Amino acid sequence: FHFVGYVFHQGSVYELDGLKPGPISCGPVPEGTPWAEIARAEVQRRIDAAQKAPADGAEGSAELRFNLMAITANRMLEAERKIDRERHLRQRANISLVSLGEDLELVDDLDDDDAPADIPSFEELSALGIPELRSTVSKATEVI
Repeated sequence: FHFVGYVFHQGSVYELDGLKPGPISCGPVPEGTPWAEIARAEVQRRIDAAQKAPADGAEGSAELRFNLMAITANRMLEAERKIDRERHLRQRANISLVSLGEDLELVDDLDDDDAPADIPSFEELSALGIPELRSTVSKATEVI
């Protein structure tokens, strides 16, 4: 037995094959493409090549045995992070609405120091008008 793995590193997918001296680049990952798609295409290419190769010189009779395993992120944890992000965004947008004179109840009691770095700041949200802030609250609530 031997194992082959695929990893994403610095914008490219690499094949790690225990029988080869080092990592082999499978190529860069285009913007917006999940890296696993590049790895999947490489696995498929290897399967196709193995099926076409004759076994022991016999014409067209290749036997292919393999196991495939994926190590993935915890989907529950990803969902919890997404909900947490949207709750922080909703809270900031609601606070911005209150600061503009809107009368509403703040439903999220979160410590803003724990807010993810990728959500808009209060300063960025203050540049939005009331309709845009309400839309932000609505979209965040939908996700939650």
